[in-house]
Amino acid sequence: MEILISLVQVIRWRGVYILRDGYHRAHGLLSQSITTVPVVYREFPDQQPPVVQAGLFDAAVYGGERAPLLPDYLDDEVAEAIELRRAQKTFIIQVQALELDIPIL
Repeated sequence: MEILISLVQVIRWRGVYILRDGYHRAHGLLSQSITTVPVVYREFPDQQPPVVQAGLFDAAVYGGERAPLLPDYLDDEVAEAIELRRAQKTFIIQVQALELDIPIL
């Protein structure tokens, strides 16, 4: 059995700390007034853009003058609840028949 370890990942790039993974955990912890947790931390050179999860803001947003902070997501002045359409997944199962000529002994 494989055990997945779910950690909050923080990176530092161009002097900015960026949450690379653990958004839901960080949001949940912050909403419970928990502000200090252990993280996995890594620094990136200024000339090397970090690889971040799909769906994160563009580098111009999180590397800009006023990057969003975690408390912003809980502040009704700068955040708004939205409804997102649930993604529909379609699975195609392809079965292929194979005919074998096997001599019977």
